[in-house]
Amino acid sequence: MTVEPMGQLDPLADEIDTPIVVQGARGTVERPDLIDALARASGEHAADLQAFAPETVYGAAHLEAAARRALRAHEQDRAIARDLAVEVACYAAGTDQIDDALAAVGVPAEARAVAICSLGQAAEPALEQALAELGLERDDSVVQREEQALATIGISEPMREHVPEDEWGDLAIEQVALLDAER
Repeated sequence: MTVEPMGQLDPLADEIDTPIVVQGARGTVERPDLIDALARASGEHAADLQAFAPETVYGAAHLEAAARRALRAHEQDRAIARDLAVEVACYAAGTDQIDDALAAVGVPAEARAVAICSLGQAAEPALEQALAELGLERDDSVVQREEQALATIGISEPMREHVPEDEWGDLAIEQVALLDAER
């Protein structure tokens, strides 16, 4: 997915060279099937995949920023989660509580759309395999900037009132980065 500019660039964008792919998909999928397909694709392609409820994601740049910070936390042995994909969920949700993160941004028991973040040298083929196995159709429109996602990651309406709407993406990236400061 091509990421639309969101004001300032994520400062880690130039530091992390691991490929990160964010895509949206439509089709009915049950969470256990999704988890199994992502695990198989991860294992076969040496990539890490994490699925998100799309309404909790404020655009692809939000997940890319979370992925970069998760990668850096793992490289520096500061990660909360042993699993890189779970660490991405923690950063995306803005919390180091794994259960809270998965509850906040995870896919419900049955979903009609998902956002998936894939990391690693084989990020793209791993993602393609998972979508094909699940019979999901790629649709990046599900990874749009929805205002409700900001509340999910802790950006309240009063906070948004002081920032122009075209800079709300920066708020999402800053919220992801705040987790580093809290650790």
